Order: sequence, then structure tokens, then C-alpha cells
Amino acid sequence: MKKPKDTKNKVFTVIELILLLGLVVLDYFTRKRMGAMRTVLFYNYKFENQYNIKAIFIVIAILFIVASFYTCYKYHKISIKNLVIPLIMIIILIGNFKRLKLMKYITLVVLTIIQILQIIKERDMKYSNKALALLLVGGFTLVGCNNANQTAENAPATETTEPAETTETTEPAETTETTETAAANYNEITGEELDKIEEDDKEKENYLVIDVRDADKYAEGHIKHALSIPESELADRISEIEDFKGSDVVVYADTAANSAAAAQTLADNGFTKVHNAAGLDEFTYTTNTKARTALPEEFKELAASGDYTIVDVRDPEDYNKGTMPGAINVPVDQAEELVPTLPTDKPFLTYCYSGNRSWKVANMLAEEGHEVINAWDGTKEYDGYDLSEAN
Repeated sequence: MKKPKDTKNKVFTVIELILLLGLVVLDYFTRKRMGAMRTVLFYNYKFENQYNIKAIFIVIAILFIVASFYTCYKYHKISIKNLVIPLIMIIILIGNFKRLKLMKYITLVVLTIIQILQIIKERDMKYSNKALALLLVGGFTLVGCNNANQTAENAPATETTEPAETTETTEPAETTETTETAAANYNEITGEELDKIEEDDKEKENYLVIDVRDADKYAEGHIKHALSIPESELADRISEIEDFKGSDVVVYADTAANSAAAAQTLADNGFTKVHNAAGLDEFTYTTNTKARTALPEEFKELAASGDYTIVDVRDPEDYNKGTMPGAINVPVDQAEELVPTLPTDKPFLTYCYSGNRSWKVANMLAEEGHEVINAWDGTKEYDGYDLSEAN
């Protein structure tokens, strides 16, 4: 006699599968640069902030864990599948997977396949139970190894100078010391760290970010507020950023390896706080734009040339007191209404108090296909702008 089908239990199994598929999709898009597809999926729904996407991932994972344990409680269906899969999900949530993103993705895919097998045929789970047990053990092992690696990386490397002391008279020892000293002149930072800095309007004021790729690649898209100084030109253009020798300076390219030489060039020229960031091929930055950034001196020259439409994004009262000659006032809270009314016969220059409000307008113009340059420093940070025109 056949047992009656437990329809409600199957409904929960399907719900768990849908949640798992959602996690796989979210994890895939946070790991890969998907261009227009990613923009359609996330940007238009105001999920352009990567941390919003991570929050959604966590919420879905928690819902999955609750659904799995509820199935065990409600239907008294205690099995390896119903217990181990939630435990693996908990490991994914609490584990630090910065260096194990691919493993996390593969784990989610495997869990999804097992869930599908559960729906198709319950008895096929006898093989997947062994896989689940291995995933559980492997998950704990990977988290432990990853934490151990990070501890080792963060430990101060002070003992490496001792071998050099014992071989001071040999040339190889001197070469080693020079290499180690040079390597200590800048440090590596993750894409997450740089993204977080650029998403914080106050924190970004403490960092100068330089895109050291070719100008053509920069024009195709770059991290917001980043200057364009190709690595091949950096040594000859140090004077442009001389004032930032004591400030935090971040360089990036397609990969961290490609920008390492630029970081060393800055360190060799007296920059004391140099950071080499993960490249655009290594991390999905949420702060990408096509709006170019210019330092104050260059911005002044461009504004005086008469070749640009200047957009003042400050408040109307400050605009009326004094603005750049010929500038058009577009307060940021009226940008969506006023940007379409701007003349389009020239490229644009945008500025405000600190570069944050004006970047929003600049990015809107860039997304519409216009050439636009935003001032890195605003009128509260640089007093050399010509604000002689009163309205």
C-alpha cells in the first residue's frame, strides 16, 4: 500500500530550493563583473550598494535555515539532509570567505543540486548524505585554515632581518634586505575596503585614489573620484600630486599585480601612505562611473577655457552670492528635473562644496552618454576657484 504524499512537506522543500537558487544568483553577481546585466538586476532597484546585496544574502540564508529546521520540527522528518544543510549554511554565514569565494559558490551549487534530488526522488538522497557530511567537515576545516592564514598574514614579520645580519658581507643578503624594505613601503588593501571608503562621503575625503590603467580603459569606467594617471606616466607627473605625499594614496588597475609598480613608484618618491588595491578584474566595485575627476588646478584651467558647460551643484543662496562665470545652478535635490534642460553642445564640468553632490549630477550626465568632469575638491576645500559672478 502506497503512503499518501506529504504535499505540505514538499512545498517546504520547494521553498528551500527557491531560497537556495536565490543565494546562488546573489553570490554569483557579487563575485563577477556583469556589466549591463548586473546594472539591470541591481542598480535600477537601488541595490547598487554592495552591502545591501550582502544583507539580502544574509536574510535569505537565515530564512532557509529557519525553513529547514521548521520542516524537522513540524513533520518530525529528522534526517542528515534536514540537519546538515542548515549547519553548512550557518558555516557560510559565520565563516570569513574572502579568500574562499569560489568554494562558497560551489558549496551553494552542490546544496542546490541535492535539494533538487530531494524533490525528484527521496531515495536518491542516500548518496548525497555522504556528500553533505564531507561538506560539513570540509566547511569547518576551510574556515579554520582561512582564519589561520589571515592570522599568519597579519603577524608582524620582524624576524626576517636576522638571516641578513649573519650574511652582511655577501651581496645576495644586501639584495634581500633591499627587496624587503621596498616591499614594506606600501601595503595591499582589499576591494571591499576601497569600496567602503568610496561609499562613505566623509571617509573618501581622506584618500586620493589613482587609476593607473591606460586612459582608454579609464574612460570606459572607473572607481568614482579616481584620478587617471597611467602607470607609464606616473613618474613624470608626480608634481601634480605632490601635495598628497603625507596623505593616504590608493592605486589600482585591472589586477593588484598590475598596479604594484605604480605603488612602488609613489613610495620611492616620498609618499608615505601608499595602498595597492584589488583590481577591477578581481573585485566587483559598486562605485563605478564614467564621470572623470580633476584636481582643482586642472579644473580651473578647464573652466576658464570656455569649452565646457559649467554646472554649480551648490545651494541656490550660495550660487547667487558668487559662482564661476557662466555656471548653471542645478541643486542636487532638483537634478532629475533640471539635468534634462541643460544645453548639450559642450562637455560638462560639475562642482559643489566637496565633490560629493556634484558627483551625483556628473554621474547622471555620464550615464546619459555625456562627457563630464567633476571637481575633486569643492569650494569648501579649495579657495582658488573664480566665484566672481553674482546672480
